[in-house]
Amino acid sequence: MPEDSCKVHLDDGRTVDICTTRGADTFLQSYQSIEFKLFSKNMRDAKKIREKGRRKGRLSAAVKSRLTLLYFMVDSIAQYSSLEIFTSIVPKLEIEEWIEHVIVELKEKSGDKKWAQTGTLEQHDTFLLNPCVSMFRHAIPTQLAFEKGFFKVLSEFVEARKAPLLPCADIADTITLLVGNAITSTLRVFDPIWNAEKTF
Repeated sequence: MPEDSCKVHLDDGRTVDICTTRGADTFLQSYQSIEFKLFSKNMRDAKKIREKGRRKGRLSAAVKSRLTLLYFMVDSIAQYSSLEIFTSIVPKLEIEEWIEHVIVELKEKSGDKKWAQTGTLEQHDTFLLNPCVSMFRHAIPTQLAFEKGFFKVLSEFVEARKAPLLPCADIADTITLLVGNAITSTLRVFDPIWNAEKTF
């Protein structure tokens, strides 16, 4: 499982840890003069890996670790970067490609017999969902999630667990957190003076 540290080498020779606010912001700011395409690159790589795995009927341990890392990098940037810098650097199209990938894979998992029977996911599939918690801190990913029907797909994924049975505690916690962040982001967009005190 990735630790909360991810060192990335920049073109100017510096090394930053994108699991810190300073590192994530510095990483994003290095794209001020070039187009940011990390999310789409990672999701295209993940798509190829998963499609190949479906054809073969399995994924090797090394490939699962690679998938986990691809998702972990997205999660780290979304989680640790400043809201303003994330919004100013990451193009909407990059976020759109990410959310579309998540939707496709959630639909795939909704038909998985193991998910229906156990309510558990393997680590690399858990890391498919984890970035949603961090992404929905930001307004544009939250907006796209509603536009693309993400929450309908998410509800169908949960329902596939065969009520009244529920997802395992870790998955339920992740879903609760991502929904909570989406609500907060929505309130922030529509009410600029919103603050936490309004919830009490």
